[in-house]
Amino acid sequence: MFYLVAIAFFPILLLLIIPFGLIFMRLSGLAGTQDEIGVALAPPAGLALLLIFVGLAIRAGLPADLLGPIVVLLAVAAWARLGSWGLLRSIFARLWPLVLAAGIAYLVLIAPLLLAGDFGVLGHNVNNDPVFHSILPEYLATYGYDLPSDPQDGFSQAAVDKLVNQGYPDGWHQVLLFAGTLFRMRAWQLFNFTEALFMALMVPVVFTWLRAGGLNRAWSISGGLVAAVGYLQLSYVFQGFAPQVAVT
Repeated sequence: MFYLVAIAFFPILLLLIIPFGLIFMRLSGLAGTQDEIGVALAPPAGLALLLIFVGLAIRAGLPADLLGPIVVLLAVAAWARLGSWGLLRSIFARLWPLVLAAGIAYLVLIAPLLLAGDFGVLGHNVNNDPVFHSILPEYLATYGYDLPSDPQDGFSQAAVDKLVNQGYPDGWHQVLLFAGTLFRMRAWQLFNFTEALFMALMVPVVFTWLRAGGLNRAWSISGGLVAAVGYLQLSYVFQGFAPQVAVT
């Protein structure tokens, strides 16, 4: 079960977010689906749209259990909306090297868990923040943004402390919330997979920067891969927690 979830997490999330990103890049006029930059930025753009949707849905009172089916249906519709098989093949030809490099980065970033063969939260022995940030998605999935002014239990105290007292940005937690509802698993079990997803998507972002700077395609992909995997030591050894890193 562990290895199935660990390996499948990344491609499943990509299949859901890429069509949203492609359509956004095309409709916004930022880039077309035939444009190298538009295709490259589709995964992070799609992740951003997923984050926004989950946040709005939870605030509107949508039951968290419905998020998975709704997003899957929207993703299928988005893939269908993109057009012909010829266009999809063209997109795939441009996208697969970046997806492959991001997939390698994802596997490197979760390598400690793969070696252990079990779910866990890397860095918990360095920093207790992962405990709090594993609680927040489950609190939001259960109670939404109904945050008590005088919390009496540890569950709500953690949510109020982070989201109200500290004003902590909650976007990363919404993606973890969605993943939990999609896979029907606890947030702590998917914690590092979600972190690794965020950081692996640095590959296409860095790729676009390097391409804009004049590097060829191969070197730009390689640069993106190095940038992404470099956060393994930073996040797990020095900080023990990395949503801030992922956001930046």
